[in-house]
Amino acid sequence: ARFYLKESGLDPDGSFALLGTQYKNGGEAEVANVNSLAYADRFALSFSPTASGLPLLTDDGELYSTQLVLDRSGQMLALRHYLWNFALSSRRSIPLKSYQTAMTELSEGRGKVVAVNGLGLSTPALTKINPTLVRLAYLFPSLDQKQLLPVLVFEGTAVDKDAGRPVSVTVLLWAVE
Repeated sequence: ARFYLKESGLDPDGSFALLGTQYKNGGEAEVANVNSLAYADRFALSFSPTASGLPLLTDDGELYSTQLVLDRSGQMLALRHYLWNFALSSRRSIPLKSYQTAMTELSEGRGKVVAVNGLGLSTPALTKINPTLVRLAYLFPSLDQKQLLPVLVFEGTAVDKDAGRPVSVTVLLWAVE
């Protein structure tokens, strides 16, 4: 898979991070996943471009991956690539927020809620955000803006203020002061 990415010119220096793999069976439109290569006719690998070793997120908080599909013999069947257009002009020397500061800002509602229950649709007012996973990434704002901004990505649970029920959420928060 790395050979195909390099040969295609998408990842000449091997900086793409492997997000995950899937064994698939059926036609190209088929999305049936199976447990092992023994039951599969193809193998899908998902990669994400990185900048300074950090994954790139889009404005909706999604990792749009490059997907490479190989058959059982290792021949490439398909290559799907999101067209990233970015350049790092300089490394940031500003220190990141402390964990305590980030948690305080999160509890005050300063983060941007990008997904509730993985739908990515309009988001309700939330209370009691309880992160179970925190990642550092770069935000890729839009195609016309090339500056990458470091963000903290909080994934966990919260309470829908209106419905009073727990929901799964993803929240982005600026990582620098």
